[in-house]
Amino acid sequence: AADKEKKELPKEERKQIKQDCLELEKLLAKARPDKATAQDVSAIRDAMARLDADSMHARSMAGM
Repeated sequence: AADKEKKELPKEERKQIKQDCLELEKLLAKARPDKATAQDVSAIRDAMARLDADSMHARSMAGM
């Protein structure tokens, strides 16, 4: 079922979601809870918000 929804999404939207995921993964991989600064936390929250906003259409199509 996921493959069907993926094919219905515009290519640019899929690329943006993938790019947002990669950016969030990079931030999370280099962040350490014991040494995280307010700037690190803010960057992670911003990346999460971007991914949430950019994936809203895809999630609604998948019924999430």
